[in-house]
Amino acid sequence: MCFDQGRFQACCDHLDQALQVQPLVAASWYLKGIACMRLEHYSGALQAFTRCVQQDMEVAEAWGNLAAIHMHLKRFERAYECLIEARKHRTREWRLTENLLTVCIETGRYMESLQHMRQLLELRHQKSNAIDKAAVTNNSSAVNTTHEHATPVHLPDLRRLCVVVALHTLRFVRSLDAPAAEKERG
Repeated sequence: MCFDQGRFQACCDHLDQALQVQPLVAASWYLKGIACMRLEHYSGALQAFTRCVQQDMEVAEAWGNLAAIHMHLKRFERAYECLIEARKHRTREWRLTENLLTVCIETGRYMESLQHMRQLLELRHQKSNAIDKAAVTNNSSAVNTTHEHATPVHLPDLRRLCVVVALHTLRFVRSLDAPAAEKERG
């Protein structure tokens, strides 16, 4: 109830009391992690989400939130590990794919970032070909309509990311070719 009212500190206090009595409830740790994130208490959120995944390794949302916190704290290697774990349980989640793309760029995994970019494009294509259920329910004659707001990936952002990844990939390939070119000259 406190959480729904936006009283996140009170929510954390109540969850602390509940978790003292029953510390093996993954859902309580997850909710505490969310409340701590809303309070921008990232160390408490990290602890809560870690306890959550220790009890139930299949809570992809907890892994995703751990990754988001690590990204916020500029710990991209740790964020990458959490995102890989989250993807084991949610393979078609666009937010995870988008975060993986960002983390791969930040950590120099350019070839892998291209794979995630392709996955984002595929997810966008699947969404744009989806039938708008509201149109069908309203007896509309449109059968294959698209719903622009339902697409998870924003095209301008994706284009910008394509350019960034392409530039980083080009720099990476050139850096690999530089030692070979020096040997040929020498």
